[in-house]
Amino acid sequence: MQYINNLFLPSIPNPTVDVGNHVYRHRDAQDGLVKSPIFPRLKDNECTIYHVWNEVSTANAHKPGFGHRELVKIHSQEKKNKDGETKRWTMYELEDYRWKTFGQAKEATDNVSEWLFGHGLEPGDCMLIYAKTRPEWIQMALACCSMGVIISTAYDSMPPEAVAHIIQETQPKAIFTEVALMGNLNKAKDKACSKKHEPSFFIYCGKDFEAAEQLNKFKSQNNNVDLTHWDDIINKNDNEGKQKKKKQQQTVPKPDDVALIMYTSGTTGAPKGIELTHGNIVAAMGAAEHLVMDLLNHGNHCYIGFLPLAHVLEFIIEFILISTGIPIGYATARTLMPGSVCGKDGQGKGKGDLEILSPTIMAGVPAIWERIRNSVLGELEKQHWTVKKAFEVAIDVKWKMLCFFGQENALTRAFDYTLFAPVRAKLGGRLMYAVSGGAPLSLNTHKFVTTTLCYLLQGYGLTECCGLGAITVPALGMITGAIGPPSPSVEFKLVDVPDTDYKAENGIGELYIRGPSRMHGYYKRPDLNKEAFDEEGWFKTGDVAQLRSDGSFAITDRAKNLVKLSHGEYIALESLESKYRNNQKIKHICIQANSNKDYIVALVEAADGNADKDALLKDLQNTAREADCNRAEIIKNIFITKDVDWGEKYMSNSGKLKRKDIEKDYEEEIKKIYNFLHHVSYKDNSTVAKLFIIGTILLVTVSTAVELFGDSQQSFFNNLFPNAREQQKHNNEKSYLEQANKLLAKHPVVDTHNDFPMYLAFLKGGKINDLDLTHLEDSHTDITKLKAGHVLSQVWSIYAPCEMTEENQMLLAFQAIDSIKRVIAKYPDFFEYVTTTREFVKARRHGKLASALGLEGGQYIYNSFAALRTFYDLGIRYMTLTHNCNTDWSISCCDPNPPSFDRSLGLTKFGHNIVREMNRIGMMVDISHVAHSTMHAVLNTTRAPVLFSHSSSNALCPIERNVPDSVLSRLDETDGVVMVNFYNAFVQCDPNTPATLNDVADHIEYIASIAGRHRVGLGADYNGIEQTPEGLEDVSKYPDLFAELIRRGWTKKELKGLSNENFLRVWKRVEEVSKELKDELPFEEDITIKV
Repeated sequence: MQYINNLFLPSIPNPTVDVGNHVYRHRDAQDGLVKSPIFPRLKDNECTIYHVWNEVSTANAHKPGFGHRELVKIHSQEKKNKDGETKRWTMYELEDYRWKTFGQAKEATDNVSEWLFGHGLEPGDCMLIYAKTRPEWIQMALACCSMGVIISTAYDSMPPEAVAHIIQETQPKAIFTEVALMGNLNKAKDKACSKKHEPSFFIYCGKDFEAAEQLNKFKSQNNNVDLTHWDDIINKNDNEGKQKKKKQQQTVPKPDDVALIMYTSGTTGAPKGIELTHGNIVAAMGAAEHLVMDLLNHGNHCYIGFLPLAHVLEFIIEFILISTGIPIGYATARTLMPGSVCGKDGQGKGKGDLEILSPTIMAGVPAIWERIRNSVLGELEKQHWTVKKAFEVAIDVKWKMLCFFGQENALTRAFDYTLFAPVRAKLGGRLMYAVSGGAPLSLNTHKFVTTTLCYLLQGYGLTECCGLGAITVPALGMITGAIGPPSPSVEFKLVDVPDTDYKAENGIGELYIRGPSRMHGYYKRPDLNKEAFDEEGWFKTGDVAQLRSDGSFAITDRAKNLVKLSHGEYIALESLESKYRNNQKIKHICIQANSNKDYIVALVEAADGNADKDALLKDLQNTAREADCNRAEIIKNIFITKDVDWGEKYMSNSGKLKRKDIEKDYEEEIKKIYNFLHHVSYKDNSTVAKLFIIGTILLVTVSTAVELFGDSQQSFFNNLFPNAREQQKHNNEKSYLEQANKLLAKHPVVDTHNDFPMYLAFLKGGKINDLDLTHLEDSHTDITKLKAGHVLSQVWSIYAPCEMTEENQMLLAFQAIDSIKRVIAKYPDFFEYVTTTREFVKARRHGKLASALGLEGGQYIYNSFAALRTFYDLGIRYMTLTHNCNTDWSISCCDPNPPSFDRSLGLTKFGHNIVREMNRIGMMVDISHVAHSTMHAVLNTTRAPVLFSHSSSNALCPIERNVPDSVLSRLDETDGVVMVNFYNAFVQCDPNTPATLNDVADHIEYIASIAGRHRVGLGADYNGIEQTPEGLEDVSKYPDLFAELIRRGWTKKELKGLSNENFLRVWKRVEEVSKELKDELPFEEDITIKV
């Protein structure tokens, strides 16, 4: 009987206590809020980071505390195809983890404190930490806090303007950074610093070879500042500093002293600083000990740190774990998994950080957990259908069992040893607790993590309350959709929300927070402080919270009309609605923003009762762009209400929108335009019992299969269900493919990069008179395949390897242009030569393949504006600024030779003028093949939309050839588009893993998730690549790709955009800009012709 009882979660008292007047506390804090830790024991005047670090480092002096993997070398692995094109990706050669004990780390922080004090830093001065997460970051913070120096923080991903704002506002006496950020810091410093105030010295860490050019540039441009490496400080015997140590120790910080000015990411404007005192941070740490000490006391724990330490979530977690003596192994997002890690000397595969460290605790934002889930589900798509189905059923069964028992037990863990073992192995195999914070986590992802990996703790914590307002813990059971009870260091108060049904007496209202871990205030922002606090010191979170019967709280809404989307962007509803109301085609608008979505939609009362939805949506999107709205603020869908006068029904006497009333009346319509996925909810115990029995049978079956067949369990399932998989797969694929062919028959493909002219001019020697182009065995492209692929629009790439420096590049281009034009003339019933969007559309209307020309590489113009204009007259409508070789004015992604100017600039002045001249004449600026710095330089200059004619995602395949998120997020600035490349080495960075159609679809979806589905198209690179993905062997296979996207839920409208409309929008806008610039004179700089 005891065994049965142990399977179930023990009951606990309600964790939340009502202390009166709608104020609630954690049961541990009912007699007083926690403001000091359980360990170390501290007096009230000792609740500082200084005292905690002293006590913890002494008690754990010989325990490993801080680990990192030394970077040995960065390797660029290259591979040349038969045409001389170089493919490159970046790999990191790393050592295994090296560890510093807590005692060694304390010695290092003492040395740093002494050095800082000896160089003039005093209590109350400010140190800016602008670096990625690494052991030096937290140790610098501990050193500064120990001597009373205030830390201000900046995200390593911030643009120079944001960093400059922080420097200007906090006026730091010193800055701590790393080599890889020297370029950005130099720009920020130039923008921020004046002769009146400039940091006295800079400290940096990292290897010089990580960014040698940026480091040398910083040194050369800042001869007057002291620049010192971290290693030189911790290893230096500084007599001057030691002489002042006694004085330093007499000025230890107090609990009310500010320790951190933690800056937000600046998503709603300039970053704002939040002041956190020593007492705030120690109180949050003490509260966490009350909540999770039982968890941390059991098991040989290790934490993997890779989230930004500039974010309060990572900072408070690391400080809590340091206080409990748990070691932290540092990692980077790129090297968590083995994909970007190589072996010794760049040979073979290396091991990822997770595999080597095998952590038991890991924190992540929802995007991290969703990426892990999607990765596993993507792998399952490649498996036998029975394996996939067994996995899906196992997740559902285990989840129901967890909800039934309330906790993990021997029965539920049996799943971990069988079906879920490979998933757990991906994260090191020992993970016991996952922490999610920063935004709400979807139910499906929460279920996935909890069932396949470990218990997931969902946190609620604003920076304003040190990142710990509430958290769910295992003692509460399998709790979802809630944030848990209040942290013991704060108390919650529910307050009525005017003009709504949110009444505190009903257990729901706006959430106010107060207590020892509530922030000191906003730095230099009395206006924000006045708005954020009431007269009793309560912080107004703006969230609507509801108290549940189990004592946990759930965030159900926003009282302030400011909503955080799933990717972290904030939407200020009323302010944004006021911008849309500038459009005279609407009377009223009610924007809908959901924290589980990364986009917004709207309900609209149109001025014209018969308004066309698509036309009005496009008009509203243009209104947003004219108002300089960012990507997240542009609505993606609308519903037009009918036969309702909003002025009478949905507007208050004061003219305010009755948001709740309209949302209630149009609940179903909102769901439809958001395209919600509804999930089945099993509530009755009989269902759980049935699932439990099914799960047990399934578990026995799977375990038997594993034991009997080992790696051959797929054969077992094949024998069990011999024909079902094939039939089901055939039916599904046939349906999707039929839909794809039907759609493409009406909306045929435009591809912006096909190297067929190179095939004709060089592989066939330009001899096409007797060449039958209806069927070519040795080509990705011929007329038969083009018809099968529904390709009715093509931009033919004019290309020859830039490495052929002994050849006349301009002549090679002429030969390729001549070849493709003769092909078009040879088959006039199929091809039609076009140079404008009007001709493009006209050709397609006549059923002919519209054929335009693009020039792949700026080397062809030989630094000549005259050549550029002549190529335009020859029909060239885009030019790729570089191929794999630098030009004298532009940096390539892949040239191993040093450029003739600073790589970080991307373009010279001449290069910027090339872009402007292309804008003037109406030639699209193609920034495939260029360095990331060049991409940003072009975006800073161009007046017309940019084009990536054949590029993929850097996040999925981290090579410089691909487009980084920082550039994708800027495409809105010019209304640009990325045409996705199919080349194996660009879509699958692992050279030992063949690329597939699914990999290409992943790139399309990822780029769309960042830039929007209206900013992606196709630029396959056929006839210019020696390998093609499985399933995309030639131009006839486009329907298969569209079938996969239909299976993934892409709408007809989105697929039309992908097929052709997104690119045509860009080309048309380039033509419009050219007309707007018609009065500008041509550039007449000195022309250097090298023939």
